[in-house]
Amino acid sequence: MKNTKVFYVVSLGLLVICIIALVWQHRQIPKIGFVRTGYLVEEYIGMKEAIATHEKEVAQWQRNVDTLEVSLKNTIQQFQYEADKLPETVYKERVVYIEKQKEALERYRRATQEKIASSEEAVLATQLEEINAFIEAYGKEHHYDVILGTTSSGSLLYGNEQNDISEKLLEALNASYKK
Repeated sequence: MKNTKVFYVVSLGLLVICIIALVWQHRQIPKIGFVRTGYLVEEYIGMKEAIATHEKEVAQWQRNVDTLEVSLKNTIQQFQYEADKLPETVYKERVVYIEKQKEALERYRRATQEKIASSEEAVLATQLEEINAFIEAYGKEHHYDVILGTTSSGSLLYGNEQNDISEKLLEALNASYKK
């Protein structure tokens, strides 16, 4: 009877040790996934819509520049047509006026280009913040210890395809965007 109790105590102790070892071993292996970031960004519906909206704004800003260019061109053509008939003072005034218009157009063109660049940066930053926040939440929800991102600069040189969670993440990201 004493041997039986000792056997049960030892068996129970070994069982507890095995369970602790299994749990400890499981905690030692991190869950890692990687994402093809270029693919994720390009295929994210939110990014596509933001870019489409931005491109419409850019097209409108470019139409404004084009309108001013046409107006200046017409002013120059009209001036060239009338130049021979104008008194010298009027001629000089128009030359100065046209030069000021050219300078104003160039300033507006530069300002528009800066506005386009700034707007593009803001659109990208906003979308990337959304994607990064979603990846973090996705990682926590699916118990990932690490999610790596592949980039063209080579931060991940190789990853086994079974660790590629790009498709799952893109589906979840697009599904959350539609809500």
